[in-house]
Amino acid sequence: MSQILAISDSIENTRYDVSRKVATFKAYGLDPVLAVPEIINGDGSQKTDIGGILDYCFEECTPSCIAISIIRDAAAVKLVADKLATNEHNAVIAEISLISRSGEVLVSADTYEAVISCLMPQVQFISINTFEAELLSQITCSNSADLEKAAEAIFAQYSCIVYINGSEKSSGRDLLYFGGNSRWLPAIDVSGRPPKDRSLLASIACELTFDKTIIDAVDSARKFYAGEFNPAPEAKAVNDVKPEQPSAPVQSLVSPAKSIRDIAPKKIIGAEPAVTSVIEEPAPGPKGMVSELKESESKPAGESLSELQALKARMKKISEM
Repeated sequence: MSQILAISDSIENTRYDVSRKVATFKAYGLDPVLAVPEIINGDGSQKTDIGGILDYCFEECTPSCIAISIIRDAAAVKLVADKLATNEHNAVIAEISLISRSGEVLVSADTYEAVISCLMPQVQFISINTFEAELLSQITCSNSADLEKAAEAIFAQYSCIVYINGSEKSSGRDLLYFGGNSRWLPAIDVSGRPPKDRSLLASIACELTFDKTIIDAVDSARKFYAGEFNPAPEAKAVNDVKPEQPSAPVQSLVSPAKSIRDIAPKKIIGAEPAVTSVIEEPAPGPKGMVSELKESESKPAGESLSELQALKARMKKISEM
């Protein structure tokens, strides 16, 4: 049985809202196993233990694709990485979500280290932005040539295909780097249909279940994300039967995770900006959003810059170990 496993926190009214992934899977006629470590909305933050869901999924089948998005809790990242390392599965694709497209650090120091040291070795494809490309490669990217060098360095370090979402530094183009080959892709035009109900990562995962190469999967997913086509009817025959998911116990209601700025004194550690229109700014949320992704828009630039510099310094230290 072909089965997708999707793992991600859900942050209401942002690009990380799991409802977008669910809508994408539904469009493809698929019904994946969903593991959501943390749900963040206007009422606060609720964490769940996803260990049981992951165990059940791996016991029932060998996932044909595993799609991972933002996970803000370090323990959850390590749990996911451990399950990937000890269970049989196929492709693992991820948008690691360490830094927003505006340069705001999204995770804690511990989560950052868990992603780099535990999760990244398990991933075969990553979708990142320019800030994350600089962080992972330790290369300052000022233009397209620099981004190609960064992608090459990341590919060499982590042995994964690299998809860098476009920015003004690449004239809006996205970069797909694989096996020494750089492929520049035009910005995805979503002006006619804003992607409120679509996820590029989820679409790539769906395409991979149909035995496509990652390159072909990215090409098809980009078209779907742009609203250019709906998945073929025959694709909807996959996953007619799915295992029943056990309900995960709620651990507690907690406040949103602290930003890295709160930790720094103790421990230093085959699309993105407005020019591409691929991932839009979070829509205004009802009930007064509590997510840091909302708050980041008004944060002084100096704070985000210092956080980014701290992350780069930590990455450099880790690479020298």
